[in-house]
Amino acid sequence: MHKQEFLDALRAALSGLPPEESERTLAFYEESINDRIEDGATEAEAVAAMGSVQDAAAQCLSVVSLPKLVREKVRPRRKLRAWEIVLLVLGAPAWVPLAAAAVILLLAVYLVIWSIVVTLFALELSFVLLAFSGVFGAVYFGVQHLPSQSLLSLGAAFICAGIAVFGFFLCNASIKGSVFAGKRFALGVKRMFVGKESAA
Repeated sequence: MHKQEFLDALRAALSGLPPEESERTLAFYEESINDRIEDGATEAEAVAAMGSVQDAAAQCLSVVSLPKLVREKVRPRRKLRAWEIVLLVLGAPAWVPLAAAAVILLLAVYLVIWSIVVTLFALELSFVLLAFSGVFGAVYFGVQHLPSQSLLSLGAAFICAGIAVFGFFLCNASIKGSVFAGKRFALGVKRMFVGKESAA
């Protein structure tokens, strides 16, 4: 792929971004390609070193806030005519609740992702507390000269401690997974606002 082809494809992929963000990204990639060519790489090698157009667009998209993308998408490209304003106002009872429902649905999905993490941490904490309670129970039953109950309580403490150790790794993995899923989810939502040329 040649430099201009790469930049044209990237411009199309970033078409929904605010113009200043799109131009800044294009200028960065054009300068990076030119620097590599000046260092002795061929144009094709310099373009290949930039990665795919999709990766470049995703990188740019990840740093642009969602409210900025929404503002850019809903901003009219031309002055609205009177009949368009009337239709927007008359249609508000239909489109405002639908837009609110979409926002609430997206927020609910994001909260569900993190509620799983909170639930796992609550379980982890409960097993840690059960392990300490088991040790305390073993000491208590030992003082009361009840060896079988003491051993039973100590065994339960070891089981809970083992589950807690396993749970620690599970919680760690769930945080990493939730952060990754959250980023992918946010990127997916942002992609709904970019990549298509405006028909206006």
